[in-house]
Amino acid sequence: TNPLSSSPTAGLEAPSLDAMGRPGWDGEPGEVTRQFRLLSRKVHPDRCKAERATDAFDAVKVIHGCTSRW
Repeated sequence: TNPLSSSPTAGLEAPSLDAMGRPGWDGEPGEVTRQFRLLSRKVHPDRCKAERATDAFDAVKVIHGCTSRW
């Protein structure tokens, strides 16, 4: 079973796992960047007045750094 199937992934479907167990998404090459931009606009501290907006924005940047290498 896929351990990531029940986790939210910023609007993307749950990833499939390759033969080495690494997550991967089917789709257009720019889809990860597009989703990153959409989500980062929602949680950017200048736009979002939530108390932990900075933490959320930092987390989105880290996730994008990890997923954009695939």
